Amino acid sequence: MDIATPEMKTAMMMMKESLKEEQKDNLGTAANMLQEVINIFEDNMHLYKGSEKYEVFQISYSFNQKRLTSLKNKIQEKKKEESKKGEESLISKEQILLYTGEGLYEKDFQDSGLEENSPKLEPKPFDSMLRPFWMMRRICETMDKEGGYITENLFIPKYIWFQKKTLIPEIEKKVEYCESIQKEFKKVGIIYRKNCLSKERTEIQNLVEILHGYRQSIYNDFPSINDDTKKPESTWNKISKGIELIAHKITKGAFVTSTREYAKCLKDLFVETYFIEELCKEETDQDLACICHFLNNVVVALALSDIKFLTKEYLKVMKKESLLKSMMKVKGAM
Repeated sequence: MDIATPEMKTAMMMMKESLKEEQKDNLGTAANMLQEVINIFEDNMHLYKGSEKYEVFQISYSFNQKRLTSLKNKIQEKKKEESKKGEESLISKEQILLYTGEGLYEKDFQDSGLEENSPKLEPKPFDSMLRPFWMMRRICETMDKEGGYITENLFIPKYIWFQKKTLIPEIEKKVEYCESIQKEFKKVGIIYRKNCLSKERTEIQNLVEILHGYRQSIYNDFPSINDDTKKPESTWNKISKGIELIAHKITKGAFVTSTREYAKCLKDLFVETYFIEELCKEETDQDLACICHFLNNVVVALALSDIKFLTKEYLKVMKKESLLKSMMKVKGAM
């Protein structure tokens, strides 16, 4: 056979696309595409035995196998570097000694046997588009049972979400954003679960535009989470009225939202976004990439920023209590 089958033509196109993804540093996506290329080659190469194309395809097949191995090595190296950076930047080494009960610090917690009974951590996905959903699930675990691990070594006790005297800065505004963004994801999620997305995927395109607007507004309100990426303001104008309505609803001092309520609101938002993860596993495109970027650099970044704040406040309280107990013991011994 001298004419390439449709499958082999698809494989050749995917090879080119994988190179583009690798150049964009989307190593996970590139590796997934290459694996699919190799699978197609293995299923179809026997059709070309005895033809001129067989030798060409054999060379290409060998080349792609080497590329895939190289990509997997790069992904592993990048994963180790990011994991190391993430652990260093999230919370300082001093803050890792989290007080989790009476006289119980993380260094003791790891020797207590409780760690062995904790569920195994979901491994960090290679595909960067899937990482925000992975981190959301880890954040949710910090709100349940005894708490959860943000990294393999850093355990966050659930008590940080139940501090009565600690108020997250501008918590009402954050709750309003979470609820509004949750509604937008819910609308599209319902359509997706009914298998009624339009052929052109206009629902996803509209969601991208809406999220662009929210990103601009959130970055303005919370500059610390801004990734310094300049975004066009045309999309912002499309939903500025909606954002203004949110701002009018927030009356300073009118009510106080508890940290527990905020935690529930975050969890509800996370759950409504998980259908995007399902879509990303089926296929990848620019709109889905934009949504994942928003979830990672806005939603997850905001949540991690608040976890860091709550952890600091929690440690302050625990240190005061620990000091007070020590003073009481000294006084009693006198």
